[in-house]
Amino acid sequence: MINSASSSSAAASGGLLEIGTAGLKDSLRRAEQAASDIASIGVPSASQPKGSVEPANATVDLSEAAVELIVAENQAKASAQLIETADDLLGTIIDTIA
Repeated sequence: MINSASSSSAAASGGLLEIGTAGLKDSLRRAEQAASDIASIGVPSASQPKGSVEPANATVDLSEAAVELIVAENQAKASAQLIETADDLLGTIIDTIA
């Protein structure tokens, strides 16, 4: 029979997995947006006249997009570590019960 401590730990492990997965999804969204911003820097907008000397997509800040890409990378690493910890916790619970 499963004791209440094991079931509480299993519930916590499931919660950690959900949080880690949500963090990975958010980091992917951030990385995709930052990569899109970086890629659009050299592409002229449709409203920009041909031969214009203005920089293409001047509204995109390269340094801000690069920082956002690094933040996304760090968030993905932290989320992956959280998922690994939850997996280890779940394995320990299973070993304890068995």
